[in-house]
Amino acid sequence: MAITAQDFLLRAEAARGGLANGSTCKGCGIVLQETKTGCRWTSEGSFCSDCYFDRLGDAVEQHPIATASIRRG
Repeated sequence: MAITAQDFLLRAEAARGGLANGSTCKGCGIVLQETKTGCRWTSEGSFCSDCYFDRLGDAVEQHPIATASIRRG
């Protein structure tokens, strides 16, 4: 599902407005500050970098990118 450039700009502006209003991380509840906590936007809301990468790591563990293999030769 592709979005238009106009939709993207509207979503980006809304996200910036949320940060200016002191939005909080959906994972741990801290106030998001781009330079201190990071801010990752997902379809589920905004997350600090720590919570985002914890969730990403859990997803990769459940669905590995590649399986381990033994090479001989």
